[in-house]
Amino acid sequence: MSDHYAIYRDMLDESKDLEEEIRTALEKLDVTIYTVYVSVGDENTRQFFADIEYGGSPEKYRRYRGLYTKAQLERKFLKEV
Repeated sequence: MSDHYAIYRDMLDESKDLEEEIRTALEKLDVTIYTVYVSVGDENTRQFFADIEYGGSPEKYRRYRGLYTKAQLERKFLKEV
């Protein structure tokens, strides 16, 4: 198995865990969750592609879409939430 594929597999497993953890954190905020999607974005830089959309009202609405490291996702959704 190549290193590139091993990194991909590790990131794929991590992406599912991140999705679940972010969804759980958002549920505690009493917001409507539209989507929480995290997948492998770039194995070379170990960035995940995320599309996270939640809100329920214009004041609470947020959407985050793009490439993020695991640390960035954790900081944004698991520490601040």
